[in-house]
Amino acid sequence: MNVYRILKAPYDKDPLSVLGAELMPGRWNMPAQGLLYTASHPALALLETMVHFQTKPHSQLPALTLYELEVPNKLTWILPQKLLPLGWNAPAGVGLTQLLLSSWINQPIQGNRDFLGVKVPSVVLPMSSNFLFAPNHPRFGEIRVLHTYPLPLDLRLWRV
Repeated sequence: MNVYRILKAPYDKDPLSVLGAELMPGRWNMPAQGLLYTASHPALALLETMVHFQTKPHSQLPALTLYELEVPNKLTWILPQKLLPLGWNAPAGVGLTQLLLSSWINQPIQGNRDFLGVKVPSVVLPMSSNFLFAPNHPRFGEIRVLHTYPLPLDLRLWRV
């Protein structure tokens, strides 16, 4: 399975690093929990990146790099919609989703559960999916970088 990730300069040297997620928790991870955030499509990866940009002129935006990653097949769990708590996708719902996957992030293999990744819906584009990968899983090292692309942000997407 191929997934996509965009990183901003100067933090774009290691596409499999989870340090950013450890330092700045996201919708699906708590502080100090590493998690590799990826998207199902390059366009979704761009939208997911853009929602976190501060309002500033286009000329002041960081350089972007798009990574295409290959992940071992059949090691991804699809998070059922029914498990998502009410308000999970609201700005204040971050705490709800962080709790939902916290145990899996820390111990991706427990009993009969053995998942390198989890497929979750995108908040930005709900009919699309993001894929999250646990760096504590023994097969995390099998994720490979297939391609690296510089990704200039078209000025028409940024009108500040």
